[in-house]
Amino acid sequence: MNFSKEEMVDMISILGECDRNSLLASRVYAERFPNARCFKKLLIRFIETGNITYKKHDKPKTATTEDNQLSVMLTVTEDPYKSQRDFSVNRYKSNFRPENLESE
Repeated sequence: MNFSKEEMVDMISILGECDRNSLLASRVYAERFPNARCFKKLLIRFIETGNITYKKHDKPKTATTEDNQLSVMLTVTEDPYKSQRDFSVNRYKSNFRPENLESE
């Protein structure tokens, strides 16, 4: 749920009037703006970041390092008919089968 900048500024100013008491501030805000939404997450974001705007998620979508590229090429070379899904799903699963265990 995204608030407009005007809503966020109103919420922060009311919160200041209520001495940072979020419960009281939400009641005052609800009285002044009866059709508006609550704002506890806005308060938390403002305290943590000092900003009322939303964070942009600038995370890299892929991890293409040389090691990862080499791993993918070797895996595909081993079994070229295996699907992409099988490669990704089974990559981190352990394969404990009796025939895979070495007998001493």
